[in-house]
Amino acid sequence: MRQLLRFWIILAAHCIYLSRNLSPSRYYALLGRLNIGDDTEPHSVHANISKIVYHHDWDGASGSFDADLAILILTSEITFTPYI
Repeated sequence: MRQLLRFWIILAAHCIYLSRNLSPSRYYALLGRLNIGDDTEPHSVHANISKIVYHHDWDGASGSFDADLAILILTSEITFTPYI
């Protein structure tokens, strides 16, 4: 299980719900960045996304936050550092 977690990012499904009909390969996760607008942060890493999995009980159209979970499955393993 620990090795699987190196490929997963768990987040609230409503944060990416509007992107549900677009290919996950169009997006990336930005890891280790404190300020998203600062492109000079040396410890940040772009992680490509291969798949987005929504919790099977989550209904984004309802506006409810019940089961509001999603998993981003990355194309490569996360290397954890003091910044990530």
